[in-house]
Amino acid sequence: MAATNGAADGAVAFKNGNLVRLLLRDFMTYKKVEMKAGPNLNLVLGPNGTGKSALVCSIIIGLGGEPSTTGRSGHLGEYIRFGCDSALVEIELYNETPKAKNYLIQRVMQFGRIDGNAYTLDFQYPFSALQALAVALANVTQRLK
Repeated sequence: MAATNGAADGAVAFKNGNLVRLLLRDFMTYKKVEMKAGPNLNLVLGPNGTGKSALVCSIIIGLGGEPSTTGRSGHLGEYIRFGCDSALVEIELYNETPKAKNYLIQRVMQFGRIDGNAYTLDFQYPFSALQALAVALANVTQRLK
């Protein structure tokens, strides 16, 4: 589904800062997974132990939250899939500015460089998008429980 600011067919449009896409590589139990969200309510359903909470953890960590906020490990290295040297969390957030690209946030975690994570964004100041969109990472897990 393409992220558009309006729809002629009467469909609900994304709002500024909505999660559009989540891509994980070697994160927790996921080798590779891509989730595309819709502008309305999105549900992730499945039996215990299938990775639903891992998606929430990836959003918190991908947006720069403290690993301890997830209620799991406080060490980023423990979010890297067993047997792998690195993990990637890529988050696309909707940008309502006309003709502008969506915000793309990538977080790479590597063994041996856990404190030196690489953040890449397609704009100048790394956390300006999160601040502008009023993302409160400390409240994510509280609201979802």
